[in-house]
Amino acid sequence: LGLSKALAEDGTLVTYGAMSLNPLRIPNGMLIFKNITFRGFWVSRWYQKATQSQKDAMFASLFEWASSGVLHCPVEAVYPLGEHTAAINHAMKHQRAGKVLFAG
Repeated sequence: LGLSKALAEDGTLVTYGAMSLNPLRIPNGMLIFKNITFRGFWVSRWYQKATQSQKDAMFASLFEWASSGVLHCPVEAVYPLGEHTAAINHAMKHQRAGKVLFAG
């Protein structure tokens, strides 16, 4: 509800993650009075349907954003490969501040 209130009239809310497994709650009033659209996005489907030039353009943008620091991914923990069980258990926690990585 909070995000839908922040949208302008005729806005679109895109959901791309469902890790919590909680259902998306769509407020009827926002659909009717603000004409908001709710959509889902699955990157695997996009990747299957995208042309090679679309993929190249997307990766070029991502690499540019990552190298400039605009796009970054926080890391919460790094584990040696020998501690794979601890790393997997850590990664499966629902509340984390970043990714869990392996260091070779």
